[in-house]
Amino acid sequence: MIVNASALGMRFGAEEIFENVSFTINRGDRTALVGVNGAGKTTLLKILTGELEPVSGDFHVSGGVRVAHLPQQMSRFPDGPLRDTVCREAGEAARALEQMRTIHADLEKTDDSGRQKQLLDKLADAHDVADSTDAFNIGSRAEKVLSGLGFTVADFDKPMEEFSGGWRMRGQLASLLLSDPDLLLLDEPTNHLDLEARIWLEEYLSKFKGAVWVISHDPGFLDRVVSRVFELEFGELSSYTGNYSFYELKKREDISRREKQAKHQAEQIEKITRFIKRFKATESKRFQVRSREKMLEKMEVIQTHRNPGHMRLRFPDPPRSGKIVARLEDVSKQYDRSVFSGVNLEVVRGERIGIVGKNGEGKSTLSRILAGVESPTEGSLEMGSGVETGFYTQEVDQNLDPGLSLLEQLAAISPSSSDRELRSILGGFLFTGDDVFKKTGVLSGGEKSRLALARILLSPVNFLILDEPTNHLDIFSRNVLCEALEKYPGTLILISHDEQLLSL
Repeated sequence: MIVNASALGMRFGAEEIFENVSFTINRGDRTALVGVNGAGKTTLLKILTGELEPVSGDFHVSGGVRVAHLPQQMSRFPDGPLRDTVCREAGEAARALEQMRTIHADLEKTDDSGRQKQLLDKLADAHDVADSTDAFNIGSRAEKVLSGLGFTVADFDKPMEEFSGGWRMRGQLASLLLSDPDLLLLDEPTNHLDLEARIWLEEYLSKFKGAVWVISHDPGFLDRVVSRVFELEFGELSSYTGNYSFYELKKREDISRREKQAKHQAEQIEKITRFIKRFKATESKRFQVRSREKMLEKMEVIQTHRNPGHMRLRFPDPPRSGKIVARLEDVSKQYDRSVFSGVNLEVVRGERIGIVGKNGEGKSTLSRILAGVESPTEGSLEMGSGVETGFYTQEVDQNLDPGLSLLEQLAAISPSSSDRELRSILGGFLFTGDDVFKKTGVLSGGEKSRLALARILLSPVNFLILDEPTNHLDIFSRNVLCEALEKYPGTLILISHDEQLLSL
């Protein structure tokens, strides 16, 4: 056992996140952590990393256990050549090599025999750590991992600052895998991975000797990776043995079974209560009445499944556009390098177009050009008559002011709408009560994604451009989005690595 948690409780201010959460983690575990956005999944991972402390309960990590965490949002990652930076950030292995270099330098500077002995002892300890983490082969291991995640040999010496956010996140994932942790915590690891890289990661995790906890909106990925599912719901943690599909089946069976038990119990309670009311004043039935009253007092009421709130999403009926929605002619885009050139595309009313390709090939850039957010370097974009565009970018944070409340975010786009109208829209995305006054900066990745979708619904659009819309949504919200897009009557351009979404 590498982690033992007993009766953990967590709250932020007056808001209780979860209570009485208990679990153990053993080497080789493959665990999915599921639950709606805001259920506390990311908070629980932060407790495992030591970033947060629970307000109650006992939490113990065995001595010497190495924990590596891939956050949902990109953290600051040092600049420098890709391979060197990934190696330098590879946890204990990298620190052991750096410590050995420092000790060697110190040895060259001293002639004191006592000091030399101290340094040699430290060198031996650092050497043991480097040996146990395979640090001496870290360069070749880094190249193997980076190649698996989709980087080319030409990328190895390229500065990190030249890569897009998605590729930088892959670099961060590579450094975590190289650190050879005992416990690997992955929060939406497939968000920035194309199909090939996702398959490689699945194979890597199948051979990984440590424990893995993963949060993901991708049911297929979870089915192939995990053998246990922890569900965090209404502040409680439930455990299911099996993959995600088995969890869904078992969950439905549990709900059905408990509802039948609760119904039978309710009938019993009603029957007993009727007897008590009927004979309470009858002296000859006094002992029978008292016996039934005690029976009710001791009876533990069976709790039925409480349906969590799910996002409600229906795109407003859009106005009719012209037959030609958009036309690209000989479009090219350059930054410090050529992203693409000679792109010709005609989008016809009612078409549903999926754009796929490896990360960094220009899919998001093309979506921004089509949305009018960015101009092409060469060529032209012509929009059709009556086109109203709605654009969702995967870089959600770029369009959301962290200092504004949720209500202010919507009011900034639709100042003529009343607070009641805006609150109604936010309610459909699970932001109720005082939630609407929260500052955007404190929201989770999934909550920001829901807010960004809510902004699109402020006015009817007939040309919808979505760039990786499921990246930060929980599985339940993802399914709601799929159903809404299936019914959407307008023109759709969709960039996604989500196989189910692309099949709509």
